[in-house]
Amino acid sequence: MFKSAKLSKILITGSKENIRPTIDIVHEIGAMHIKDFTEEKGGLRIGEALPESTELSKTLMRVKSIGNSIDIDEYEPEEKKQLPEIDDWLGKNLDQLEKTVGDLSKKKTTLESRLEEEKKNQQGRWRTWLTESASCASGSRPLLRNHGGPVASLC
Repeated sequence: MFKSAKLSKILITGSKENIRPTIDIVHEIGAMHIKDFTEEKGGLRIGEALPESTELSKTLMRVKSIGNSIDIDEYEPEEKKQLPEIDDWLGKNLDQLEKTVGDLSKKKTTLESRLEEEKKNQQGRWRTWLTESASCASGSRPLLRNHGGPVASLC
């Protein structure tokens, strides 16, 4: 037979980096109903980021933008590095990396545009050739003008 139990409300706080393992453990226990935090009562509220977090967020956004520009969805690093080492490398190289990726992205866009234009031109040339070939097959004789030179028949 089942017995009812008195419900309690608890608030678990912590850093975002620990949220996933905490949620996994709570689900394994199976004895809690999780609701998103609202700043209703109790005097608690979602905190403000530290100043260094804001700068790190900007850097991460720049890195993510670079990754999107070169179509990187997932990447598994060969070796893991500590944050100070990564931060130092990005501080020295991020501006140049952004410039290089930006320049290459512009070149890619230009080449893609040229390729599309060439495809359209090629399609036009094929249409002309097919039309003229069909005219020959039907017995009419299309003429080509050689920019002021002699007139020649295609058939």
